[in-house]
Amino acid sequence: EQNWIDALFQYQKVVWRNPNIEDAYLGVANCLLNLKSFGDAIRAYSKVLELNPYNHQAYFFAGFALVSIENYAQAIPMLTQALMLDPDNEDTYFYLGLSYHKTNNQTRALEALNRTVKINNENGFAHYLLGNIYEDILNVEKAIESYTVARNFTPEIKDVHYRLGMLLYRTDYLKAAMEPLRDFVILEPDSVQVLKALGHIFIDQKRYPEAIDT
Repeated sequence: EQNWIDALFQYQKVVWRNPNIEDAYLGVANCLLNLKSFGDAIRAYSKVLELNPYNHQAYFFAGFALVSIENYAQAIPMLTQALMLDPDNEDTYFYLGLSYHKTNNQTRALEALNRTVKINNENGFAHYLLGNIYEDILNVEKAIESYTVARNFTPEIKDVHYRLGMLLYRTDYLKAAMEPLRDFVILEPDSVQVLKALGHIFIDQKRYPEAIDT
């Protein structure tokens, strides 16, 4: 953190001497963003865009800062503009998809997130969000597919094990549900709902000792 504070001071000295240097304002904004001073960062990125309305980094990071404070509606135009200037940016598509998802525009969210995974199929967070949306709109097959990919690439997302396992369990794919549910129990050993589901699966598989233990 101290490095960002020191860098901020240096950039601010440049700005004080000459308030029309775009790169200096961008440096100030980036330091503020990394210091999680999101409101100040957004104002600084706005100044960058006054100096250069074609700075795609300023649009993207202003959008990211707005996402960070959960102001998704205002993030959307910033991220959309960033895409117009840098049309194949994976991160921009991801945060745009997230913003559309959070503002309940699932059609646009699916478009942006599917574009994200087209650019980088190993983006597990995008696959996880796609799974959320497909599950919400009751497209079970696509939800299972998305969660399965997300689980492979981002096993640190605890919720992906739960959602995939319970979705498979509720749709009677009991054997397939076992592994993600067991992985979830490793992370959340006191989940009664998941333990009950596992017990039922063990009984179905005639694995009675494990059912009793569960």
